[in-house]
Amino acid sequence: MHQRIRPRTQRPHPVRLRLLCLAAIGICGAFLRADCSNPAEAGAHANEPDVVSLQAPQQIERRPFVFQRRPSGRGPSSESREYLPRWLAAVEQHEPGEADAAARTVATWTAYQLSDAVTSFEAGVGPRDKLERLRLLPRAVLLHTDVATMEAADTPDVVSRWPALHWGAAFELVEYLRGLQPTDPFVRTWYRVTAAHLVSTYELLSSPILMDRAVSLFRNDAAFLVMAGGVHELLASPRVQEGDDLQGVDKWGSADRNLNAAARFYREAQNADRSLAEARLRLGRVLGLLGSHAQALSELKAAAGQPLPPAPQYFARIFIGQEEEALGHLDAARNAYDLAIGMRPGFQPAYLALSHLERQAGNRSAAVEAMQKMLVLPQGEHDRDSWAEYYLAGDGQRAGQLLEEFRESFRRPR
Repeated sequence: MHQRIRPRTQRPHPVRLRLLCLAAIGICGAFLRADCSNPAEAGAHANEPDVVSLQAPQQIERRPFVFQRRPSGRGPSSESREYLPRWLAAVEQHEPGEADAAARTVATWTAYQLSDAVTSFEAGVGPRDKLERLRLLPRAVLLHTDVATMEAADTPDVVSRWPALHWGAAFELVEYLRGLQPTDPFVRTWYRVTAAHLVSTYELLSSPILMDRAVSLFRNDAAFLVMAGGVHELLASPRVQEGDDLQGVDKWGSADRNLNAAARFYREAQNADRSLAEARLRLGRVLGLLGSHAQALSELKAAAGQPLPPAPQYFARIFIGQEEEALGHLDAARNAYDLAIGMRPGFQPAYLALSHLERQAGNRSAAVEAMQKMLVLPQGEHDRDSWAEYYLAGDGQRAGQLLEEFRESFRRPR
């Protein structure tokens, strides 16, 4: 029996941030780094957890998505030409969500072996009938997406040590499919599933480029705009900007640059869907971090007045409190923090925010009391800290569901 494979954990317990090199393929520019100096911003980021990029075994190599073609003038060797029929067989045989022989076979291939198979297919080798090629392409994308995102449910062994190669292959095939059939709904589905997965795993190696591509392809699609904003909001966080074990963080820009990018995406999401309270909530938070406290407070109060799930309502009260505090409205800020504590008494951020407020107001005993209440909270997963939950923007909150629905549409009747 094949082992079913699952997405990597969507809500990792906060641990020491270990994001690898933020170099990326293509268009990422090098920008000057600027540290956050706004006291309100420091307060807003207080008690954020260290977030791991992808909680996975150390043997996995983390790199940006890559599709590595052979150098110009160096075509595939006669031996490498054998990989296309093997690849086509794996595409046909792979069962969605299964760590089967097909998935494990292609997972062992080198970058050039994988490239030889895919580029040969794109060049017209193999099935000649267009309808047959259009049938195979989504299954091929699914195969490489499974290899890139999944691990065996009943074993610590991963399907591939080089998920970046399979992300790259999936991306290449999706773009090839889009060239053949620009309006194929599969393209949007894959981008949405992939974007949600990257958000849910706090991946920062390739997600900014993929989000930009998705937004450019699907203009005015609020789902992509919110996730794109969430990626830039995470890139602006102190854990990313100030991480001394990060290489190449400057390639994604300063905190202000990312906050402005996030604000732009959230505004566009609001314009695309006025009922999307999450976009307004996140825009309000970002505006506050940029120092526009009155405007931020207006957006946050409007968001809090719209239907929101419990977690966003909790954060709305914290952010409202922070903006009231920044504007000197200490009683209003205290009330907002108390409301947040009442909503989720087992989570840290509101206690820490209240303690900060009381300390700034000169109420040392009240500040200590709030901190003591926070320190005796239970130690269970997510009981003490919910910032990791906040950074699951948009569809990142249901990435596993979207991926399973994606697979289900390709499962064969048993």
